[in-house]
Amino acid sequence: MRGNQYADSFNEGMEYRAYRYFGCHYTNGGYVFRLWAPSAEKVFVVGSFNGWSEATPMVRLLGSGLWEGFVPEGELEIGDLYKYKLVCGDKEAYKADPFAAYSGIWPESASRVFPIREYDWSDGAWMEERRKSFSGPDARRRPINIYELHIPSWKKRRDGTVLSYTELCDSLTPYLLQMGYTHVEIIEPFEAVEGIKSCFYAFSALHGSPLEFCELVDALHKAGIGVILDWNIYEFSLAEHGLYGFDGYSICYDADGEDKKKRFDLSSRVVQSFLISNAVYLADTFHIDGIRMEKLSSVLYNENGSFDRAATALVRRINGVMRDYFPDVIMMTDDLFGKNGVTSSASDGLGFTFKWDSVCTRDTLAYSAIELSERARHTSELSAPLKHAFGEASVLTLAHSDVAEKRQSFISMMPGNYDEKFAGNRVFLTYMMTRPGKKLRFMGSEIGQFDEWDPFGEVQWFLLDYEKHARLQLYLAKLGHIYLENPALWELDCEPRGFSLDSAQGGIFAYRRFDSDGGEIAVVLNFTPYRICKYSVSVSREGEWEELISSDSAQFGGSGVENGRVESIPVRTGTTPYSLTVDLPPLGAVVLKYIK
Repeated sequence: MRGNQYADSFNEGMEYRAYRYFGCHYTNGGYVFRLWAPSAEKVFVVGSFNGWSEATPMVRLLGSGLWEGFVPEGELEIGDLYKYKLVCGDKEAYKADPFAAYSGIWPESASRVFPIREYDWSDGAWMEERRKSFSGPDARRRPINIYELHIPSWKKRRDGTVLSYTELCDSLTPYLLQMGYTHVEIIEPFEAVEGIKSCFYAFSALHGSPLEFCELVDALHKAGIGVILDWNIYEFSLAEHGLYGFDGYSICYDADGEDKKKRFDLSSRVVQSFLISNAVYLADTFHIDGIRMEKLSSVLYNENGSFDRAATALVRRINGVMRDYFPDVIMMTDDLFGKNGVTSSASDGLGFTFKWDSVCTRDTLAYSAIELSERARHTSELSAPLKHAFGEASVLTLAHSDVAEKRQSFISMMPGNYDEKFAGNRVFLTYMMTRPGKKLRFMGSEIGQFDEWDPFGEVQWFLLDYEKHARLQLYLAKLGHIYLENPALWELDCEPRGFSLDSAQGGIFAYRRFDSDGGEIAVVLNFTPYRICKYSVSVSREGEWEELISSDSAQFGGSGVENGRVESIPVRTGTTPYSLTVDLPPLGAVVLKYIK
């Protein structure tokens, strides 16, 4: 496509792969730079290769807002720093390349020369399976257990520096397999550029080059693990964002004036081309398996609480394009309170694959903090979120936002003594892993870290030297694999026939899960500090049941209450034809499976 044709389609909001043309690209004999800056009068490529001088002017293509410059191959190298210098009258500004593939490490704000070339992928088997299993609504019938990861603070080298993408291939991949995760969601995947963290094209040099990030994705895919990236459309919408000058406009007004407080006009067709291309770029270039739009409510809601029509239309359009281009890529967002149809593709829906179930998280955290002696009176409150469990396709979350910003970690919220905190943690995590909805947990929760998340530190792995923490990690690994191996715990997450609530009173929460082949799993949760003997559990099958896990098993740090295999027998009363009897441990969970 010729330059003016690209400019026309970009200007009309119809260019969905703008990254293939704009930015820095290698061509015969050198590097070509292309920028959309219709308001600028002059533009220069300045950088370490030319002493940050105006020695490399760009030329405006006739009749368009597109500028183009060329640097011969011998005059710069891969990794050289560069910016665009935009001039308008007597004002000038230096801007990072909005389509750069690579950037420096904050506070360095320049882009780096790094023309994206095709990576030699070896994840063909994963991509084929993804097409078969995750296209459209099929994703809702798959097991999804997500590890939310902040790479800089997950694990560090001995000298305190962060791991590279290459090192993560060797350490992260086996850990995710050990713990039974299906996906990893990387938060803040793009380092701050010009002071703002954003949905930005440029990968920071903090962990390695874009191609080294491809190596990490490739390694995860070969291990059967998907990759989800956080994508912050809210940061992009702010006028103070570094991208605000990509059209050259920011240098034509006083940056300290009222205009700085304005947002982008998200109805702008140019902005739509840029953002849609950004989402397509991540899936196309890096084989990303999912995108979560974070802080979306800040974009969709106006100050008066009404929905912003332009922003809503843009989100629908992004999801629509991704559904057409990459139907097997998961599109996810936070819970938008008061908004129905978040995961509906109908004309009035937003078209996401999943949304975070913030109501369930809120109610779970609230109930977990209730004093042990008071829980029996409030058990029914846990059932409230289930009234809406099947209206949307949801993800149950214990995310970084729940343990950051002076908030306690999940285990530290628990009342009781030291042992009771661990027992309470096990029973609540069993609840989240077995009730309807896909799963997401933030790093550190699997080892019972008491301190809140420190984005500048690392997960407190030294805690695994202590028995209680090591046994909690073992429990979560076992629970993760039980989840993966039993379709009753995920296949019918979005359908009422996959779930039956049997008890929500007196501190006991009991329910059953089903799959489409008739498989049945019974879950009984005792949120009280008392052992309950010979508790009757309602089931729909007569015969032998196997205890898949007891959270009170000694191997997981409990007191040793287990049931093994039990028989269900006919009953004359009640809503189910059979029941079985189990001993419930204090602050314990029992998960049983019917043996066909």
